[in-house]
Order: sequence, then structure tokens, then C-alpha cells
Amino acid sequence: MDVRQPKPGDAVTFVDQHGASHNALLTCVHGEATSDYQPSVNLLYVTGDEAKRDPYGLQIERSSSVVHRGQQGAHGMYWDWS
Repeated sequence: MDVRQPKPGDAVTFVDQHGASHNALLTCVHGEATSDYQPSVNLLYVTGDEAKRDPYGLQIERSSSVVHRGQQGAHGMYWDWS
């Protein structure tokens, strides 16, 4: 079985602290993937908050040291492959 190694620029799904899903891009990967582990990542996504607008449109948000879904017991604050 091949292990999928995340890398900066990969498109993933980020689930925030409220359990809302966002399309996201990885900006940094903290480690190597194994058959039973996916590393933590830094990522960015377009905000879902309509109040956070600027001349370019909706602003981007960043989150760091986000664990993979397989390492998170809570309902949010994790990433997974899209």
C-alpha cells in the first residue's frame, strides 16, 4: 500500500472549531506520513464569515499545527484529504 505524503500546495478539507468544513491549501507539512500516521500541517482557507471582506473579496484565514482526522478525537480542528 502506498502512503500518501502531503506537501505544500495540496488541496485538503479543513474542519474548523465549529465543525464547519472548508476547502484548504497546505502551506507547510510537519513530518513524514506512514501507513498509520499523517503529519500535522499549516493551511489556509477562505473565511466563511461574510463580515470579513476587503477589496479583494472574502479574506483568507490560516491555521497552524492542524492534526489529521485520524489523530483527532474532537469534532473539529483537523484536516483530511478532499
